[in-house]
Amino acid sequence: MGSEFALQHAAAPARSHFTVTFSDTVNVPFRSLWCNAAGNVAVVDLDDVVFVYTVPAGTELRVQGKRVNASLTTVAASSVAGWR
Repeated sequence: MGSEFALQHAAAPARSHFTVTFSDTVNVPFRSLWCNAAGNVAVVDLDDVVFVYTVPAGTELRVQGKRVNASLTTVAASSVAGWR
């Protein structure tokens, strides 16, 4: 898993949180996501694999990733928070 992003160990607590901006090109690494609304979230993982999660409102996705793609993501943009 040769990634340009050096993320903390997955068991360590998060250092900061932020509102996620969806993009098909701009990487903003995260350790997990919180989704306040239901819908689809297209996550690009550290190996550039895209996986679309269908989530109910109030879901934590415990997955490290590079970005959340705008295409295929249907969750409201203001409803997703990330942790680093």
